[in-house]
Amino acid sequence: MKLADYTTADPPCPIDDLLLREYIYGLRRRIEVQNCLMESLVKDNERLTAERNGLADQIDAVLIDLHWYKTKRNMEPC
Repeated sequence: MKLADYTTADPPCPIDDLLLREYIYGLRRRIEVQNCLMESLVKDNERLTAERNGLADQIDAVLIDLHWYKTKRNMEPC
């Protein structure tokens, strides 16, 4: 994606129309809020992925212990 030549903070020409200026600044604020929310979602996703991976490791450990227990139990004489 091509970067913009100008930003709303540095327009190519002065914005004299007050309503247009307020509209542009309002859009800019909404974009900043959306970017902040996206960053928050990324952090939440990373945290939840790490938690899921930790739980998967715990489940694997329990399954290994369970398999060991069943194998040991089957080897004992009746």
